[in-house]
Amino acid sequence: TAGLILATATGCTYEDFPRLGMPTPVTEEAPIILSLWQGSWAAALVTGVLVWALILWACFAYRRTRTKIEVPPQTRYNMPLEALYTVV
Repeated sequence: TAGLILATATGCTYEDFPRLGMPTPVTEEAPIILSLWQGSWAAALVTGVLVWALILWACFAYRRTRTKIEVPPQTRYNMPLEALYTVV
């Protein structure tokens, strides 16, 4: 519901949607900038969908059952690694 309200309350028309918030191109460079803007939105959308898909896959693939509760092996004090983190 909130997404629908935000999409309809912005005052944009259907003609503004392909520009994804960019103003109408006026100069010679504007179409190049617009295509870069649209490409960055497409790349962000693909990245976001991929990340959400991997998160959901990991949630379902590695979920624990309620009957099988075991503690994973605990690792403590790796001084060379901690020194490396501190130096870096």
